[in-house]
Amino acid sequence: MSRTVEGDRTPAAVEASPARDAFVRRAGAVAASAAAALLAVLALFLVLRPDLDPTWTFLSEYAVGDTGWLMTVGFLCGAVACLGTAVIGWVTGRVLGRIGAVLAGVSAIGFALAGLFPADPAVDGPVETTAAGALHALGASLNLTPIAVLLITIALWRRPSWRSRRLALALLAGLTLASDVAFIAFAAAAGGEFGPGTFAGLAGRIAVAAFAAWVVVAGVRLRTGPSGHPAV
Repeated sequence: MSRTVEGDRTPAAVEASPARDAFVRRAGAVAASAAAALLAVLALFLVLRPDLDPTWTFLSEYAVGDTGWLMTVGFLCGAVACLGTAVIGWVTGRVLGRIGAVLAGVSAIGFALAGLFPADPAVDGPVETTAAGALHALGASLNLTPIAVLLITIALWRRPSWRSRRLALALLAGLTLASDVAFIAFAAAAGGEFGPGTFAGLAGRIAVAAFAAWVVVAGVRLRTGPSGHPAV
C-alpha cells in the first residue's frame, strides 16, 4: 500500500520497505564517498600539475601524461556519484525527481566514457581527433548533472526529513547550473581558441566540484538520516 510521507502530500511511488531503505542508504554512502574522492582528485591535481592553468585548461587535460590514471579514477568516481544521484532522484517518487534520475543516469555514462577514453591533448595546439578523443568528447556532452541535481533538489524540497539539508542542496545545485552556463558562455566566446584570460576551465571545475559537493551532502544525509523513517 502506498503511503503519504508526513508533510508531503505526494504518495511515495516506491514502497518504503526496510530492504529498500537499506539499499538507498548504502547507495547514498557509496555515492558520497565517490564524490568526496572526486573532490580530492581535483584538489590533488592543483599540486601535481601546476603546468596546467586551472583557469583555462580543461579537466580532461589531467588525463594526459604520467598521472593521467588518477584523473581516470576521478572520472569513474564521478560516474558512481551520478548513479547514486539517480537512485536518490528515482525513489523520491516525484516526476521531477525521476526525470532528474534519468539525466543522472545519462551523466554516469558520460563520466564513464570520459574516464575510459582519454581526451586528445590540446595544450600544445590542436591535433587530429582520435577515436578515443571523440568518445571522450561524447562523454563530456552527456554531462547533464546541473539539470539533474536541480530537479532532484526541487523534488526533495518539501520532504520534512530533508529540511535541514535543502538550503545547502539548493545553493549547490544553483552553483552547479550557474557554473555550467558560465562554462558554455566562456567556451563560446573563446571560439575554440583557449588560452590565458579564458575562464572556461575555472567554470568547468567549479561546476564539477559543486556537483560533487551536492552528492556528498545528499549522500551523508541518506546515510545518517533518522532510523525508522523513509530514507527519502
